[in-house]
Parts: sequence; structure tokens; C-alpha cells
Amino acid sequence: MEFCEIETAARLGEPLGDRRYPSHRAAYASLCYLYKLYREGAIPREQAAKEKAQIRREFAADCQEEARQQAAYAQYQEAIRRAGTRKSEIVLAFQAGKPAGEILPLALDCIAAMTGEDAFPQLCQRAGERGKKEETNGKL
Repeated sequence: MEFCEIETAARLGEPLGDRRYPSHRAAYASLCYLYKLYREGAIPREQAAKEKAQIRREFAADCQEEARQQAAYAQYQEAIRRAGTRKSEIVLAFQAGKPAGEILPLALDCIAAMTGEDAFPQLCQRAGERGKKEETNGKL
């Protein structure tokens, strides 16, 4: 819902309807109160215009924050799904008698999904490669 739709509903005294976003409800309530004050003559037109502009800015900021939170929640849900998939793959790999070398990447990816640190598997891989290199250099 756009700000102009919320503003129109508030100006006309129409109900906002079933809006699920707090930013919509906050802007609507603020605008209803602003129009009430203006109609009663408690504030002049210029001040009402300034207040409306401020409500519009706050609405835009609130919408951006809601979008950011929704994206973070979606990412969190995807991480949970990915971790669950990896856990199942790890169990199946153990049941199939696969060697630890094949299971380790699944386990590292599962840890990465659960912690939100997607670089963790690569970090472990590089550490393992350094360890092998040091081991090889030490034997020569």
C-alpha cells in the first residue's frame, strides 16, 4: 500500500482495512490525528503540511526497515532449511558407510548454515590444505 492511499483513507475518515504492516497502521493513525487537529483549527495549514511530510519520511523509513527485516527472516528460514537438508544427508552418508572425507564437507556446510557463517567450509578447507602442506614440508 502506498502512502497516498493511506493518506486518502485518513483524510476521508475511511477505515484502513486489514493491513498487516505496522508502518501502514502507524502512518494511518498519525495522519488521522493530524487531520483531526487541522479540522479543529488546532494547527495551521503550513504546520500540517510539515507534519505530513515528516509522517511520509517516517513511513518510508519504516517500510525500508520492514523490508530489511523480512529479508533477514527469509535468509534465516533458508538457513534452517539448508541445515536440515545437510543433517539428513549426513545421516544417510553414515548409514551408507561413506568415509569421513566425504561426510566432512556436508558437516561443515551444515555448521555454516546453522551459524550463518557461509565462509566456514572454505576456511576449514584452506586450513586443511595448509596443514597438509606443512606436514609434507616437514617430512622432506
